[in-house]
Amino acid sequence: MPHWTCIIAGQSIRIYPDNSSARAIIEFENREYRPVEGGQGLDIVGTKLLTREETRIACPRLDEIQSRVDHIDAQMRDEYPNLTSQQHGTVVHVRLANEIKAQRDPDFKAEVSILKSETASRFSDYGQLNTVRIDVLERVDAQTVCVYDLKTGRAGLSVSRSSEIAREVYKAFGRVHQRVIVTEVRPKNGNSD
Repeated sequence: MPHWTCIIAGQSIRIYPDNSSARAIIEFENREYRPVEGGQGLDIVGTKLLTREETRIACPRLDEIQSRVDHIDAQMRDEYPNLTSQQHGTVVHVRLANEIKAQRDPDFKAEVSILKSETASRFSDYGQLNTVRIDVLERVDAQTVCVYDLKTGRAGLSVSRSSEIAREVYKAFGRVHQRVIVTEVRPKNGNSD
C-alpha cells in the first residue's frame, strides 16, 4: 500500500561571531513526515534526514533555482547597493517569480498561495488572507512535489513553517502525491543580513 511522505529539506543558519564581523555557517537539514493512520494529517514526530544530493535527485530544478537566486542576488547588489535588506529581499523574490512565470510551465510555478483549511486546502490568489504563500512550487511527477522557500535575510525556514507548508501542499494536492519536499534556498554569494 503506497504511503505519503513529506520531506523537509531546509537549511539552518548559525552565526559565529569573530573579531570584526559575523560569518554564517549554512547547514543542510531535512525532515521527512509520514501521515498519521488513515492519512488525515502528518505525523510531525518521526523524522528522516536527507542529504543535499538526495534532494537534488528528488527535486531536479534545485540547482536551476539556486543558480537563478545567486544571479539575481548579485545583480541586485550591483544595481541597487543601497537597498535595505527587506527591499533587497522583495526585489529578489519578485524577479525570481517573474523569471519562473515567463516559462509558462504548469508544473513549475512561482508565487503560489494555498488557502488554509482543516480538511482540503485549495489554491488561491497570491497573498490572499488566510493562505500559505509559497515562493516556488515544482510538481516533479505523480509522486513528488518540491517547494522552494527563498530566504535572503538572517531568518531561516523554521520547522513549524516547513510543517505548515507541507500540510497545506499535502491537502491542496488531494493527498495524491507520496512526498512533498520543502527546501530553503538562499543566495550563496550574498551578504545575507
